[in-house]
Amino acid sequence: MRMNNKKGVSTIVTVVLLILVSITAVALIAAFVVPFIKGSLSQSNECYATLGKVDVVAGSNTCFDATTNTVRVNIKKGFVEGSEIKAVAVVLSGDGKSKRYDVSNGGMSANIRELSGSYNTALSLPADGESNTYVFNVTDAGMTVVYAEVSPILSSDKVCEAAKAEIPTCA
Repeated sequence: MRMNNKKGVSTIVTVVLLILVSITAVALIAAFVVPFIKGSLSQSNECYATLGKVDVVAGSNTCFDATTNTVRVNIKKGFVEGSEIKAVAVVLSGDGKSKRYDVSNGGMSANIRELSGSYNTALSLPADGESNTYVFNVTDAGMTVVYAEVSPILSSDKVCEAAKAEIPTCA
């Protein structure tokens, strides 16, 4: 059995086809990966400006009162440039439970008030460089609060990294 008329693809054509397939694969990967990375970087830069700018201030205005089942948290806001903080998420935890409360300018809640205010009245965030104490009624949560986490919420609704503080019992 002889096969003298055997024809195949030349080596040059094979190499050119492999190069074209490789270039096409790289272009397709770049078309999907580059926009994804750019989007991730812009979101992380958004929170970078607020890193360490929202904090819990230790002292007599930050404590848990077991008799009234309330938690006082003094929140300080630093000078923030490049990002607008529209609210602050406060997560109170203890006894294996946690509950999130959002504090925003003009927001009202039956469970949050400013230290000198009343429940169900408009709240205000601290201005840059200032602090404000909020009182949280945790009766419904049914826990003894031992920690508070405070996270800035940006105008894009992104919740940034939290500052965590231990909450002592009020004296």
